[in-house]
Amino acid sequence: MDRCLVLVVVLVSLCMTTRGAVASGVSKSKPKSNSSAAADEAALLAFKTAITSDPFGILSNNWSHHTPYCDWIGVTCSGWHQRVTQLNLFNMGLNGTIPEEIGGLSFLSTFNISTNSFHGHIPQSIGILTKLQSLDLSYNNLTANIPATIYNISSLQFVDLRNNDLSGTLPRGICDNFRQLQGLYLSANRFSGEIPSSLPKCMDLRFFNLGDNEFHGSIPPEIGNFSKLEWLMLYGNNLTGDLPWTIFNISSLVRLNIRMNEISGILPNDLCYQIPELEYLDISKNQIHGEIPQALSSCRRLQVLSMSNNQLSGRFPTQICNISSLQELYLT
Repeated sequence: MDRCLVLVVVLVSLCMTTRGAVASGVSKSKPKSNSSAAADEAALLAFKTAITSDPFGILSNNWSHHTPYCDWIGVTCSGWHQRVTQLNLFNMGLNGTIPEEIGGLSFLSTFNISTNSFHGHIPQSIGILTKLQSLDLSYNNLTANIPATIYNISSLQFVDLRNNDLSGTLPRGICDNFRQLQGLYLSANRFSGEIPSSLPKCMDLRFFNLGDNEFHGSIPPEIGNFSKLEWLMLYGNNLTGDLPWTIFNISSLVRLNIRMNEISGILPNDLCYQIPELEYLDISKNQIHGEIPQALSSCRRLQVLSMSNNQLSGRFPTQICNISSLQELYLT
């Protein structure tokens, strides 16, 4: 009887020890998010501190310790880890600068502060946001160069910096790490230099807009190596040299705008055979000469054709009038 009693005591003791070990294991498996959450909240509060004008009281009234930061206006968090994945403050009338602390949002995939009044430079720390996929800082008053660190973010798919006061040149190896880039919008700034011939390394690029800048030199013929490009917008620069016919090998091209440059050369006779999806063609205010190709009538989706202010000669190919989709034709 004594032996049985001892055995029962031993078994009970073992069960209690096992339960404690299991409970301890469960607690260790839970994610430790306190320090990570503190880092995200600190980065957001630093961003708020850098705001000098908040006319609608969006950040001043809503971004406070009384509310979890994942519930703040413009902030989106992941479900499990509660890390900030999106910061979207589009068109909220905000004025201020972008603090270096923005690099503390290590899980950020979308950063959109477009159509506000942010000024100053783009912080270097954006380059350490290794999960960033979409960066939209367009329609602000940002100045200086694009930080070189941005070109190292291999996850980036869309970069929109339109309508700022940014300057500098594009690096020759711009696409060494931008292998997932689909959209690059840099129009209406003060960028200069030549267009890098290595751009086609961005094999997934679909939208490319360098319009209204100060780029010079010729259009690199390597641009014809793009396989998915839909928009090629190079208008309003100081580009020279002949129009490379390789552009018309881009079968996916929908919009081509080289207006207001100093580009010369002639248009190829088979201009539309390789680009059946072309809807918009603007070569106005250049030095294009020769005849208007009859092959333009093969662009069955063409809606806008602008060829004004060039040195074109010869007869107008009336076959163009058979393009049923054509809405606007400029030949002044």
